[in-house]
Amino acid sequence: MGFEKDFVVGAIVLAIALVGIVSPFLLYVSGRVSPGSGGVNSTDIGSLISSIVGAVTHFKFMSFGFGSPTLVKEEIINVTGPLKLNILVKGGGVSVLEWGEEGKVKVDVLREESLVSLSKLSYGRRYVNGVLNITAVNYIIRIYVPPNYVESINAEVSGGGLKVDVSNANTLRTLNATISGGGTDLKLSKLVNFTMTISVSGGGLDAHISFLGDVKRSTSSIKVSIAGGGTDLRVDAPNHAFKVKCSASGGVANVVVRGEKHTTVNGNATYEDPNYVNASRKLSIDITVSGGGADVWLSG
Repeated sequence: MGFEKDFVVGAIVLAIALVGIVSPFLLYVSGRVSPGSGGVNSTDIGSLISSIVGAVTHFKFMSFGFGSPTLVKEEIINVTGPLKLNILVKGGGVSVLEWGEEGKVKVDVLREESLVSLSKLSYGRRYVNGVLNITAVNYIIRIYVPPNYVESINAEVSGGGLKVDVSNANTLRTLNATISGGGTDLKLSKLVNFTMTISVSGGGLDAHISFLGDVKRSTSSIKVSIAGGGTDLRVDAPNHAFKVKCSASGGVANVVVRGEKHTTVNGNATYEDPNYVNASRKLSIDITVSGGGADVWLSG
């Protein structure tokens, strides 16, 4: 597989923008973004960074796209709701996906052949009292859950990435994730009274999430911390009041609230609806980016 022009140019721009804080994962995903032929100003760089490192949908974890993953093990676990997921993955990645089997969770364990042989491979799971614990070393894990079933997700992933794609996340109350040397891809819908805390070092966050707008009361919060990377966060929260703080150190933050844009270079971009304090449906967002960029889009 040869190196395309977009790959090389994207990697160079990213390296400059991040002052040399670039992981192999970032170099891999930079091939999906073309900076174009025109000049690049500070705002463009911020958007470029968030696009590059936020493009985690196609992360390949260990081998950066060489080879195809092979199914090693498949498990069907009988569960009762509400379900709590605790996930620990080293040298690999994990996906939490939706399927239609009520009361059952399917876990696929896969291995993708790497250019470098891995000396250690392990996988374990334990389900007790509504809590499913998954641990894996140098494996790709896919967890298929029933819709409207999961209450919380706690994930720690190193050397890979996390993907969560659930169209009916009405019961999901908390999502906590720490990602090292990889990225996070989130697609969540029908959220209410939801708290999310994401910490990524050497990678990015690409999130498209939506909240229910016809509930009586809802208080939700999103907190994202990115070191050496970027975020592209798109939120649709009808009938919600917003409070936003986006901080950028060594980078750029763009915040667009209902079409109104706020941009900061090495500073803070803030916004708060006048009725936020007394609103029955409210959402607070706190984004911190160090050595990178952030795009935050809020509608509703």
